[in-house]
Amino acid sequence: MKQATQNRNYRLTAANTLMLLLLLVVIGSHGCKRPNRLDVDVSNIIVKPTFHHFDDALFTIPDTLFLQQFPDVYRRYSQLFIDAEPDSLLVREMRLFASEPRFIELYERRREVLGNMEKEKEAITRILQHYLYHFPDASVPEIYTHIVGLDLSLLQAAILVTDTVAIISTDFFLGEDFEPYRFIGIPQYQIRWMRPTQIPPRFARELAFLHAGNQDEVETILDEMIYQGKILYFMDAMMPRAHDTTKIRYTHKQLQWIEENQRHVWAYLINNQMLYSSDLRHSQMMIQESPFTAAFTEQSPGRMGHWFGWQIVRRFMDRHPEVSVQELMEMDDAQQILSASGYKPR
Repeated sequence: MKQATQNRNYRLTAANTLMLLLLLVVIGSHGCKRPNRLDVDVSNIIVKPTFHHFDDALFTIPDTLFLQQFPDVYRRYSQLFIDAEPDSLLVREMRLFASEPRFIELYERRREVLGNMEKEKEAITRILQHYLYHFPDASVPEIYTHIVGLDLSLLQAAILVTDTVAIISTDFFLGEDFEPYRFIGIPQYQIRWMRPTQIPPRFARELAFLHAGNQDEVETILDEMIYQGKILYFMDAMMPRAHDTTKIRYTHKQLQWIEENQRHVWAYLINNQMLYSSDLRHSQMMIQESPFTAAFTEQSPGRMGHWFGWQIVRRFMDRHPEVSVQELMEMDDAQQILSASGYKPR
């Protein structure tokens, strides 16, 4: 009986020890989680961006009153009409646009999916609060939304931002189930991200280009990687609680793939002397839009150069907390950032 009691006590002691060790691991894993230096308090920064919805103004003009009322709409939305005067030709074109069934369908879909864009407005307002925190001398642009009739030449410019005006083409954010996207030939890997939740991160990305320097001066793959890494780190600063998939537009499986294979991909870049290459083929493989990276499996994401640049810039900023976001965006020496980052893939 005594031996049985001792064995029972031993089992209880061992079980308690195991539970304690597991508890310490859990506590340690949470305690060691790296704090997000970018998740700052912006509650005292008051931002009230102005949103103007051109399609609401245009598509609600009665046809019989179009000639009389359009000039007033033009005056209120003149920012959208570059080098265009409100003459009879423009009035006629806008009247045809507003009465075209496929454009009416786009407008109705926008109202159905986006409504008054309250969620998007709230998210963009938070972005602008963080923007003024990091760039206190910056101005807040007035924001205009409109539809462009799914003009594919404008797909990559679905959101444009200057220091005074931002223009959002809402017909490129109507949801991945919107059939016309497939009919006009947009690839599925791009359609996946043509949804309302992508408006705020795309807005933040375009805001970053105001501070990232001249992309025409980018020469090598490393230059492009760091340039894109700065853009994504800027997005980190503007949206500190957003998931990485949202900012880089990777699925969870694609993000997992690159995280698990980063050493292999980095070795491929080094062994093939691609970092300092200006070969267009290398840029197309590592930088340009694509459903996956051709040198690897179809499970790999495209634009892997963006992801590596992002990790390098993140590591650099972790090692140099004295560098502000604004100072980072002004840096243009990619090699300096790489060297000072001490980056090594995990």
